[in-house]
Formats: sequence, C-alpha cells, structure tokens
Amino acid sequence: MEASKTTPTTPTVPKPQSNYQDIVHYLAACKTALKNAALPAIAPKLLGIGYTPAIIGAKLQEVATLETLHEQQKKEYGEQYKATVTYSAKENALHETYSKNLTISRVVFKNDVAAQVALGLPGERKKSKSGFQAQALQFYNGVLKNADYQTALAIRGITEAILTAQKTGFEGLSDLAASQKKETGEAQAATKKRDMALDAFADWMSDFKKMAIVALSDSPQLREQLGWKE
Repeated sequence: MEASKTTPTTPTVPKPQSNYQDIVHYLAACKTALKNAALPAIAPKLLGIGYTPAIIGAKLQEVATLETLHEQQKKEYGEQYKATVTYSAKENALHETYSKNLTISRVVFKNDVAAQVALGLPGERKKSKSGFQAQALQFYNGVLKNADYQTALAIRGITEAILTAQKTGFEGLSDLAASQKKETGEAQAATKKRDMALDAFADWMSDFKKMAIVALSDSPQLREQLGWKE
C-alpha cells in the first residue's frame, strides 16, 4: 500500500478574547477617554469621585503597554504561522517523492524478501509524524548502505542524488518541527500575557466609565468628549 497523503499542519491558535480590530478599536477608545479626562471641565468632576490625574496618567501608560503586548502577540502568531507553513511545505514535498519511491521499490523488490524487510516496504505508513519519518529514513538509509539496491533503483530513475536529498530532508524535519513547537509556545504565551493584562485593565475601565457617567450626569456634552453618549 502506498504512503497515505498527509495534510498541511495548521497553526494551533487558542480562541482569542476578541479579534485584532476589536482590541485596537477598544484601546483607541480608552485612550481617547483617558486623555480627555484631563480637560479642565472634566478633571475636577472626576477628582471629586477619586480619580486623580496620577491615576488617569497611570492608566494611559497601561494602554500603551497593552498596545505593545498586542503587537507582540500578533508578531508571535505571524512567526508561528510562518514556521508551520515552512514545515508543511517541506513535509509534503518529501512525502510526494517518498510515495513514488516506495511504489517503485515495492515492484522492483517484490521477489526479494530481504530487501522488503531491510527497507521497511510492507504494510501501511505510520500516521504520526515521527513514525512516518522513521519509516522513510529506514528506506533511504537502507538503500544508501546497499550498492545492489542502489543499482536496481537507479535503473528506475531513483538516483543516489535523489536518495541523499530525501534522506537529508527527512532528517531536517526534526529541526523544523522543533522550531514550529517553539513558535507555538511563544505565541500562546504572548496571548496569555496580553489577555491577562487586558482583562485587568478592562475591569478597571468598566468601573471608571460607570463612575464617570454618574459624575457627569448633568453634562451630556462632557460625556461625549470622553466618547460616551449614555
């Protein structure tokens, strides 16, 4: 049986709290509200309910930090996706050639039990990445170590150069897989760090908005300057 076709690996992406544009727009709105909170007509009213300029300033700094964390998260997921695409493209290219080599070899060595066993020709290919890689390397290493096998396959167009390139390629998959896992971990860590900071800030901002609306209840135009029409 021929090796089954693998499908490209897709990034492992945790469900985000919200999408990129939602977060960007949310932080922009918060920044506008906090900056305008320093306006002469608004600041005294907010000070009366405990929101000092220092507190407002500190929260503006948090917005800047959140913007940085969000950009970092976006960057990390871009790197993870790039590593995944690189791995999948390499894996599928190697798989396609290996499948052809395997089919030809099963015909060439159909009456040579020793070759079939040495090269791992019988049976289905493993579903796991590591298992499939091990089977492929068993085949390519086995052929490259046996001059008779190489001669028999060279006649069918499977040259030493092809065998060597495939062997090197399958060996390199381990490094690409490790890079993919590294980028996945960093992307997930960046998401967790951003979301924890965003949740804490959003909780404070929600309370601030409620309190500010009460403090400015008699001045709808001032509420609008903070971006709120309630």
